[in-house]
Amino acid sequence: MIAEIDPEFWVAPRLRSGHSFKEPLQGAHIKTMGVMKPWAPPRSYGLVIRLGADGFPRYSLHSRADGVNHGIVSAVEVGNDLVMIAKGPGRVIKLPLASLGEEARA
Repeated sequence: MIAEIDPEFWVAPRLRSGHSFKEPLQGAHIKTMGVMKPWAPPRSYGLVIRLGADGFPRYSLHSRADGVNHGIVSAVEVGNDLVMIAKGPGRVIKLPLASLGEEARA
């Protein structure tokens, strides 16, 4: 693999994926008729989990396999918003905590 494949296309987790047809398929990560198979394992992902003082999850946010907000590296509450850094697409995401419902206020 080292001698023949550009490191950009090695089979490894990424902060973002889906931008080249040269990417490895990794199992079932295949689109059929433009739709990603529901069991497709992602190469990249976006996930934020808020834990309560007791260590149990209060809520979680996900950018699915075919989403774009992958590679979440930081999340912080600022006022009434949750601000997240998604390194995959290189963006800052601001989400009102009120949109998360009662879980966010617990």
